Amino acid sequence: MAGPLIRSNKPIFWSLFGAGGMLSALTAPVLVLVTGILIPLGVLFPSSALDYGQALVKQYLETFKEFPPRQEAASFTINQAVERLNAFLADRGR
Repeated sequence: MAGPLIRSNKPIFWSLFGAGGMLSALTAPVLVLVTGILIPLGVLFPSSALDYGQALVKQYLETFKEFPPRQEAASFTINQAVERLNAFLADRGR
């Protein structure tokens, strides 16, 4: 005969996991419909609603024309890596 049955917390955690999967299965198609179809077509969110935000961003970006960066960035960039690689390959080819 088997020993006494021991209670486990596993069903509680598996039910939470299953509930999360069910919620994502219900909300994913709605999210795709809203963000992928209705907003780009202007059905749900009119295009004029973003005019104020676009004006603020444009105003911020205009400051880069007036005050351009004076020096290169202090961090490592892809351009620096490409220049070093080209210099290495040029020295190696000699």
